Amino acid sequence: MIFDAHMHLPCSEENLSLIDKKMRLLSDMDSAGIAGGIVIADSTLSNPIGTNEECLKLFDDLGCSKTSVLEQLLTLEKIG
Repeated sequence: MIFDAHMHLPCSEENLSLIDKKMRLLSDMDSAGIAGGIVIADSTLSNPIGTNEECLKLFDDLGCSKTSVLEQLLTLEKIG
């Protein structure tokens, strides 16, 4: 069983909707024989691979164990 610990939504085709990107990712996983994985969102407010909130909502409807979304926590510290 293959489990991918670091996946993102496809970003090379920015004109696809997030739902289409999710379907592409799931299809690619099936084609590659990947049983499950962790989808990592981006912590920026707008990004072609999906924000934390977008990815959580996007994969929440699956109700399946195939993918989990890892929220990135970004801490900015001012040095000086």
